Amino acid sequence: MRMSRGGFMTYTESDGLGDNRTGAIFEDQAGELYVITARWQVNRLERRPEGMRFTSVRLNLPPQITDAMWRINRQIIQDHAGEWWVGTTEGLYRFPKVERIEQLGRVQPKAVYTARDGLVSDDVTHLFEDSRGDLWIGTFAPAREILTRWERATGGFQRYSDGDGL
Repeated sequence: MRMSRGGFMTYTESDGLGDNRTGAIFEDQAGELYVITARWQVNRLERRPEGMRFTSVRLNLPPQITDAMWRINRQIIQDHAGEWWVGTTEGLYRFPKVERIEQLGRVQPKAVYTARDGLVSDDVTHLFEDSRGDLWIGTFAPAREILTRWERATGGFQRYSDGDGL
């Protein structure tokens, strides 16, 4: 929903939204509005001659990442450099910056990070980019280390636990 002077405006699949189950909403650095919806879809709101409509694309994830694995707390974000980060139950997928949103349906991931690379768990649930451009990664993890930071300067991972004050 969007609040306007005339009241609330509701957007649905009939407006081009890929799914009515919304996981996140954010604005990129250019002021474009994105909505993350179920079934691993990224949707961008666009002004068209017929009015405001969404362009929707399903991310180019491997076949083992199914729609059944998508939960409302799954995170998909675009960082300050325009790269796309996707938290799945099979790890963290990093997609390159694209010129058009439709390319996200075809472009291959730039990297896939898992516990072997330093994540606490492959089951990534939350993502946040801080002011340094580092990525904070929350996971479903049975261990005491529950948070991971990907450091942009080094490309390395740092784990945090209750021993660090969490």
